[in-house]
Amino acid sequence: RRLNQGAEHMDVADALYNIENILDEWGKDDQALRFYNDAKTMYCSNVGNDDVEVANCLQNIGLIYVRKNEHDQAIASYIEALRIHRARKSSGSMSVSNILHDLGKLYEGKEDFDKALSCFTECLRIRKEELGDDHEEVASACEGIGSVLMSKNKNAESMSCFRTALRIYNEKCGNGHILYTDALASIAKLLANNKEYDTALSHFQTCLLNYKKELGSDSAKVAEILSYVGDIHSKRIDYEEAMKNYSGALKIRTNLFGRDGEQVAATMLEIGNLLEDWGDNDEAIECYQEVLRILRFRLGQRHVQVAETLNTIGTVHAEREEYDQALESFQEALSIYGDDLGSDSVEVGHTLHHIGGVHDASSQHDESLKCFSEALRIFRLHLGSDDLSVALALNNVGINHARRKEHAKAIQFCTEALRIRRLKLGMEHMDVADALYNIGNILDEWGKDGQALKFYGESMSLYRSKLGDDDVEVANCLQYIGSIYVRKNEHDQAITSYAESLRIYRLKHGDDSQDVAGILFKLGRIYGKRAEYEKALSCFSECLRIRKAELGEDDLDSIAARRFVEAIQRKTRRC
Repeated sequence: RRLNQGAEHMDVADALYNIENILDEWGKDDQALRFYNDAKTMYCSNVGNDDVEVANCLQNIGLIYVRKNEHDQAIASYIEALRIHRARKSSGSMSVSNILHDLGKLYEGKEDFDKALSCFTECLRIRKEELGDDHEEVASACEGIGSVLMSKNKNAESMSCFRTALRIYNEKCGNGHILYTDALASIAKLLANNKEYDTALSHFQTCLLNYKKELGSDSAKVAEILSYVGDIHSKRIDYEEAMKNYSGALKIRTNLFGRDGEQVAATMLEIGNLLEDWGDNDEAIECYQEVLRILRFRLGQRHVQVAETLNTIGTVHAEREEYDQALESFQEALSIYGDDLGSDSVEVGHTLHHIGGVHDASSQHDESLKCFSEALRIFRLHLGSDDLSVALALNNVGINHARRKEHAKAIQFCTEALRIRRLKLGMEHMDVADALYNIGNILDEWGKDGQALKFYGESMSLYRSKLGDDDVEVANCLQYIGSIYVRKNEHDQAITSYAESLRIYRLKHGDDSQDVAGILFKLGRIYGKRAEYEKALSCFSECLRIRKAELGEDDLDSIAARRFVEAIQRKTRRC
């Protein structure tokens, strides 16, 4: 055709288009992309930029970019194809609906949920007009809308969409068909999000049976469902069952994608999270390091997912008090986020907050204040003044000022954190109780006894309401309340508070814990001041026994208890 008709003839463009279709189906993306672009250029030259053939090329180019994970280029191609169809007054055509559907998926992947919802909604309108209310393509659009609504936490509306899709697929395809099973899996995910775990598990088991029958026991869909089932068991603290399902998913994905597959990394991350929850941090870090290796291999050294994994690793190191390793991970994550997303990105803010926590635990309070303050600035910039991340940063800035004995500043920051938490979480949330407790601590250190008692009392009431009368958080409040009563020389109230705190510590930590020893020491001091030497001696003696057994005779706390035992023994001998 080039020889007989010339390089720019329409038949040459058609031939290029046919070749690119073949290459596209063959999976030769780069070659197909070259031919599609050549055909598009020739169509533009021969029939103009707004011809439907140009739109078809752009649509196919978009599909290749999707496969190559180059989503911005895919969106640009789809939008231009959509413009051409609309310019040609074909806004109600199925081609437009298909482009809108693909755009909706891309926007959803980028978490631009409003644009995604707009695309899927228009797609649904067109398909209903063209195909009727009960067509499979209508069900597909309903699924897209349901998925976006689930991401926007509009669960009731989401469930309605998924159930509509399920009904259509059941009527048109039957309840063993892959499309039906996909919709049922979406419903199961939504039920799991709503903590309706038993029903979700039942649906997932049906999905497993269908997928195994239609696709085989080692299919990617089976692995996906096993992973979701593992998530449910993990949330129910059934770690052995969770590990069994995650391991099944890992085996399938390793066989399908190789040990370096991104899907393998995703499963390893789930297993690492499970091991961390289980308290096995050594194995968790091994999993996270393997995730890091795969992501660096697949995505490059400086990808944001690499940074996310580095933050996860850093958090485990921080919990293990391995502060140098934690800082190393966090600093590398910070560098990646800064380069890729900008120095004021929310991800930079969260990483700075992690770094501030490490400096705080290392008693590097100047460095921690810098990090917390910068994180606070970034959170306010992007999330507004009333976001919970802002509250967390405010709280930590406040505690930092308290450690510097800057109590007025500390109260200012922590009170603002309390306001946000009450606004966002309600008056009786556990995070509100924690904020009240922190303010009580600061007022306590500041010597504002009356105000401190008020905040400790409020936090204790919330802890009792949420955790029960015998929780350790209640005991901690009682201990501090007792100490304030000691300072106020209200010894009867102090004894009552300490005694209840002691009962809870014995119940939760056993008779030989250091918490028990600490309360016994404080009670001994009060009884000593009241000249109730028999009670004082009993408290100090038990305190000494506990401290000697765990800390040794030469520990300063053991020595202090022994001195009081000896002092009271001398007094009683004189008497």
